[in-house]
Order: sequence, then structure tokens, then C-alpha cells
Amino acid sequence: MPKDLEIWHENIILDAPNVGKETNIEPCVGMEFVSFEKVREFYNSFAKKRGFGVSIHSSKPKRSILVCCNEDQNKVKKYRNEKKCSTFRNGFPASLVFSRGTINSNWIIIAFNNDHNHVMVSPRSISYMKCHKKMNGAAKCLVEKFKEEGIPTGKVATIFNNGESTFSNRDCWNHIRNFWRKNLDVGDAQAIFNYCKRKQIENSNFFYLIHFFDSFLNASTKLKEFVLKFEKAVDSRLEVERREDYESRHKSRILTTRSKLEEHGASIYTRNMFSKFQDELEKINKFTKEKIKRDGPRYFYQVSNNFEAQDKFNVDIKTIS
Repeated sequence: MPKDLEIWHENIILDAPNVGKETNIEPCVGMEFVSFEKVREFYNSFAKKRGFGVSIHSSKPKRSILVCCNEDQNKVKKYRNEKKCSTFRNGFPASLVFSRGTINSNWIIIAFNNDHNHVMVSPRSISYMKCHKKMNGAAKCLVEKFKEEGIPTGKVATIFNNGESTFSNRDCWNHIRNFWRKNLDVGDAQAIFNYCKRKQIENSNFFYLIHFFDSFLNASTKLKEFVLKFEKAVDSRLEVERREDYESRHKSRILTTRSKLEEHGASIYTRNMFSKFQDELEKINKFTKEKIKRDGPRYFYQVSNNFEAQDKFNVDIKTIS
């Protein structure tokens, strides 16, 4: 092993003073790390600087593989009840393979492939990727405190994100949701929900669904406050649009019919619009038409459901000349 590589192992990898920070150092075969987490933090930091995300492909006691987020292909199940995912991973080869050493049990990189054939994510959008979001303990505590005091928890993201977002308003809400789940006993939430439903049946004026309107403005907002809050509202809306733009540009859509029409829709629609378009397209494909007869300008068809044989409809269409 080259002498300079050994020194690099001892001073940077094994002591790991730079782990967790963005680094320009490229992984190479032979690098050693004291733990699995140190390897993942190092590769994740490298990935953030280069514009891609990292996920765990496999993790075994003596050998693990980290890959580009776009490497693993999502398996589309034929039958499933859960909400479908609207994007898929493209099967790219970029990966980092490492295993335990035989002498000191350190993790050693044994293979590294940095070939990507997808568009790298811009520095401004990289923090939207799940693997690059980081919500530290101080931020989590502040979110919990804000919630207790009735202060909008989304403000925590604004406080901690200085220029480059590391977590979003949604992450703050997700933390509160998980925090509540830990403090609820089994059946508590369902019991409250059932109680509210029963009260609404008894009294139609009872509402248990809470809606949040105009999170930045209200009827008592003064003109000076309006100007300041309006700018925040615009910035917040732009942030949402940038996030949607990232989702639409950097994530490929899962195609169910593989038709040219569906492929075209995937290339022009945003994620939400394509999901609606795809649902309509799937419903159309459930039916077939059969021409029965023609009577002058009138055409008679029988429309059948491909999955329900008893569902048949007669359709009469009159052409306009």
C-alpha cells in the first residue's frame, strides 16, 4: 500500500474529522473506515458535492453496497393496495462496495464506480433529496417547543436554513407527527377519531377537521406587516414550485401502459398532473368497443369492461357532416 495512502487513512479516515462535511476527495479502493456509518457519511458527503443521492443497496455483516439513488430499480407489483409511487429508479451503475478487513475489522472500500448517465442535481435543489436532509437535535427540540407554544413549526426551518436548505417545513411536521405517535398508546388516535365522528353524527354543527387558511396573513394584519409577510408568502410559494420542478425534472415516471400517449404525458406534465392523467388513461384502457351496426349517420357500439364481463353498454353516436 502506498505510503501517502496509509497516512491519509490514519489522519482523515480513521480519525474522521471531516466526516459529515462536504468533501472533494473522491473515494478509491483501499480506503479504510472505522465503522459502517463513517463510510456512509463520507460517501453521502461526496455525493452531495457532486449532485446525486445515496441509498443502501445491501447491508450485510461483512459486505455492504451503497449506490446512487437512481441505481436500484423499483419493482412494480402486479397487485397492490398501497398508494403507488409515481417515479422509478433508472438502474444506473454508480456504486461503492466495501467490506470488513481481516485484521482490525475496519471497513475497506473494495470497488468504486462513479459512472452516472443522468442529470446531476443542482446545488440549490440537492437538499430536497432525502439522504441530504439533516435535522439536528437542536432543531428537533425547537420544533417541539414551538408546537407547545402554538408557534408555527415551519419557522424552525427558516431559522436553521441559512441560504442552503437542509430540511423543509414538511420535515418539521413529520417530526411532530412521529413525536406524537411515540406518545400515543395503541388505539388512542382511533378512539379520538371515532368520538369525533360520533359527535358529528349527533350534531351536524360539530366539526373536527381543522383547516389552515392564510398561514401568513389574517384579517388583523397591518399594511406594514402585510408587505413583509407578503414577501415571505411569495418566497414560500416559490420554494414549493422549485421543489415540484425538482420532482418533475429529476425523477422519471413509472409507466403502466407503455403507450406513446403515456410517454408523452410523462415528458410534459408535472408529477401531480401526470398522476391524474395516468389514472384517466388506465380507466380508458379498461374498456373496449365493438361496432354493432350503422344506420346512415348513426353508429351503434357495444362498450365492454375488460375485467367485469357483465358491464356492457350500448352507445349511439351520430356523426355531423
